Amino acid sequence: MQESDWKETFLKLFISEVDENYDKALELKRTNIPKKLYRYRSIDSDEKMEFTKGEIITGEIYFADIKTFNDPFDSSSLLSNSVSSSYLNTPIIKDRWSISLKDHFSEQEFKKVFESENWYNKILELVAYKEQRSIGINKDDLKNANEYTLMKKLEGLNKHYNSIFHKRFRIACFTESNANLPMWAHYANQHRGICLEYDLDNIDSICNINRLFPVYYVEKLQDIVMFNSNSHNLVPILVWYYIIMHKLSDWSYEKEWRLIHNIDGLYINNKSFFNIPSKIYLGYSIDEKKEKEIREIAKLCKIPVVKMNITQYGLSDTEL
Repeated sequence: MQESDWKETFLKLFISEVDENYDKALELKRTNIPKKLYRYRSIDSDEKMEFTKGEIITGEIYFADIKTFNDPFDSSSLLSNSVSSSYLNTPIIKDRWSISLKDHFSEQEFKKVFESENWYNKILELVAYKEQRSIGINKDDLKNANEYTLMKKLEGLNKHYNSIFHKRFRIACFTESNANLPMWAHYANQHRGICLEYDLDNIDSICNINRLFPVYYVEKLQDIVMFNSNSHNLVPILVWYYIIMHKLSDWSYEKEWRLIHNIDGLYINNKSFFNIPSKIYLGYSIDEKKEKEIREIAKLCKIPVVKMNITQYGLSDTEL
């Protein structure tokens, strides 16, 4: 199965409302996870060096706060439409409306509205008509005001969902390549940092494998309000993971995988144990003192060290 095929199949299974499909999704992902993943690290401060030492010596992974990421739309839902009917004129929402409004309409009004193909607009018109009678404002003006109010509520709901993602989840980022020039520049301090290699065949914890997800690069971010308007019984946390797995296509060069940590709003712990790296790559411009320090740590942990070089053929590594 090609990479794009299994990823799309995984996503469909993962957000299926059929319970057994969740286990099928995780199994499919486990069989297609890359053999190795990489984690670029900047070591330009004492604090960052200490974090990195922990990752090398103990396999401790630091999970970053989403709000600190360089992508302002990371792990966010964006509304895909500015018209309320796109969100509220669905069979699922119709069922909810019919239950909540049944006692507010006469039997004749209720039947006329909910048996109509244009039921949503009829609700807006009927509500506006009732308001017009009580406060004397033009019905069309009221209808427009109601539409504006509904969209503001939907915008507020989307904002609320995004705040949940950013407060409740932390992310450790990995990539499929150790020779990605923008990654070395952006995340390893202009080639002065390091890149940690992880051999996923040696990851003992099934929990860590299960919470490691590929990133999907898209032209438009997912719309959780729209998603919920068309979903019956999907577990909310699966929808949240679904949102966190998507990024705008501008970032596709990163070829990212995400280890997602749910802090559950109760106990905030930004660290967890993964595995010690299987190899360490040094940036070609790494400071000599820091290179020596990393090499000494790697020697104690029996981890091979590789230094990146600039050659006439591109960026390469040489065993030293």
